[in-house]
Amino acid sequence: MQHYRYIFSLMVLLLLGILAGCGDEPVTPEVALTRLIEAGEEAVEVRDLSSAMALVDPEYSDARGNGWPQLRGLLAGYFIRHPSIYVISKIDRIELVSDREADVLVYAGLAGSAQEASGPLTGWRGNLLRLDLGFILNDDGDWLLQRAAWRSARRDDFTQ
Repeated sequence: MQHYRYIFSLMVLLLLGILAGCGDEPVTPEVALTRLIEAGEEAVEVRDLSSAMALVDPEYSDARGNGWPQLRGLLAGYFIRHPSIYVISKIDRIELVSDREADVLVYAGLAGSAQEASGPLTGWRGNLLRLDLGFILNDDGDWLLQRAAWRSARRDDFTQ
């Protein structure tokens, strides 16, 4: 069950972030990806499955063998089990692999209340995840989550 919670959290973060990347003014890919991650957090916190999944590439796959339909099911189940969701995250690195591809490293924690989610990640008492996300720029000019891998974060992740 813990793995599904993490997968869901990761996907929601990514999807919300993609929504944030939409706008009229041209922005750098780094700014668009940062906005996308922020928007993904918001979508997860309001438990909006449609908005979250709109940020995922139809060809999505993750390190655990899930595709788009499985991700949707994981997110839906997570939303049902958690009536309130709070996300705290930090983007560690954005790397442009090409003009149309980017890798993003995010550290994120999930909480059931605003009080639990307050404070920095370094003081986080709950489960902290390391999310390695891959994004693709589609033909419409929108970044979409294409691939993901995640694991529990370790202390040495923050000392490197």
